[in-house]
Amino acid sequence: MDFQKIFKELKSDILGLVKEKFGEEGNAIKDDVSQFLDGAKEKLERWTGMLATGVITLEEYQLLMKSQKDLVIMTALHNAGIS
Repeated sequence: MDFQKIFKELKSDILGLVKEKFGEEGNAIKDDVSQFLDGAKEKLERWTGMLATGVITLEEYQLLMKSQKDLVIMTALHNAGIS
């Protein structure tokens, strides 16, 4: 499993989602989102390894990844002062 490829795709998807959902405000928070993801990279890599070795199921992995997507969006919006 190529974590670097997965991480790059995840980051791209999230940044695209932020821009799509929040338009001009999305541009203002892209750097915050990027920094958050870079900070969470170790955790995401650990989860990916756990999935690859069978420690967690695909469903558990998907739930963990979705929770990170939601958290990064909420954090970025908070930092931008958007409620």
